[in-house]
Amino acid sequence: MELVSGDKPSTLYDIWHLYNQEIISTQPQKEAQATLSRTKTALLRYTIPGWGLTLSQGNKLTAEDTKMALNYMKDISLAQLPEASQIQQQVFDLRQIPSNSQRTYRAALKKLLAWCAEKNWWLDSINITKSRFSSEKHQDKSAVNVRVTKRLYKNSQGEQIQPFRYGLGAVKGDVLPDSLQEELQKFEQFRTDPNSSNPEKAVRQSTVKLDLKHIRLILGWLHRYQNVPMTEMSLKQMVKVPSEWNFYQESAILYAEIVATETVNLALKYTSWLRADPLAEQPENQGRGIQSTYTEVSVLETFIIVAKFLYHSFVEDDLKNSVVNLLQSEINKINEKGRNERTPVSDCSKKWLHWREFLSLVEQLRQECNEAKSHSYKTQVAEVDFSVS
Repeated sequence: MELVSGDKPSTLYDIWHLYNQEIISTQPQKEAQATLSRTKTALLRYTIPGWGLTLSQGNKLTAEDTKMALNYMKDISLAQLPEASQIQQQVFDLRQIPSNSQRTYRAALKKLLAWCAEKNWWLDSINITKSRFSSEKHQDKSAVNVRVTKRLYKNSQGEQIQPFRYGLGAVKGDVLPDSLQEELQKFEQFRTDPNSSNPEKAVRQSTVKLDLKHIRLILGWLHRYQNVPMTEMSLKQMVKVPSEWNFYQESAILYAEIVATETVNLALKYTSWLRADPLAEQPENQGRGIQSTYTEVSVLETFIIVAKFLYHSFVEDDLKNSVVNLLQSEINKINEKGRNERTPVSDCSKKWLHWREFLSLVEQLRQECNEAKSHSYKTQVAEVDFSVS
């Protein structure tokens, strides 16, 4: 049963129907249609895919896309909405959406979120205020500041399995080789400079920032989990490059396929590690626990971009085409699977605290309650009239 005005929503699906009712009842028909059309596109095409839903790649939403997306909205809670604008921008950057379209659909999403912010249920669901009894000494340890999405993974004994950060340069002590820093600078220029040798259209700086983020994560994984020495760090560790090209054409094509397969196998090994359970019994089977197909596609897109960068100077296109085609084939498989299977919008394991974390949280709550009780007692004592009548 659909909600009506005054009901308290619990999901994005509920909010969408309440917003429809609000716009239809407050705006002229044509204006309301335009408003809802923009908002629908902003949500279904440019925001929800960032939470893991895979839609067709056409310019317009199909009836099947719309049905899938609306159903998917039932699994997106109000607590996830504060990150909607950031998620939307990531989708914009990945798909290289023109700036004028970005402005249109960014404004539509912000208008929806602003409408939510005016409702009482929004504050109840989104904003958790700090206890007025928390002292400055305990503010950083307050229970409301526990962020389970960026905690350290620990086993049942409370021993750290793996840190949240693993990207190259994100861990204290990392010193990137000069050769790698120079390579990354050239990559950035290749992507942003319209006068560079890049045959494709130059992209925005925000898009390159996302590329570099994935590159540093992949290189960090190679260094920390595949034991590649820091001194050997290079983009060529991600995408294999032949040392020479002195082959007959038939041999070159065969060699290109072999090298391309090595790169694809490495990319799939990384995405498999991303999906693996961080608390798996065997250490070699532990990973990051990421369940979003959007992340997998974004990673494989990064491998494609690096391949185009490394091979843009080759006259022969055999190797580049082999790598790109194989990676694109894997992306197509993920997209097809996403259309047939619903992907969780978030990692369910991150919604629960481990036992030691739970005990720590309860202890902090107990301390805050003691502070509240003490504060209340002192206030009552201060108000007692001890004068002699």
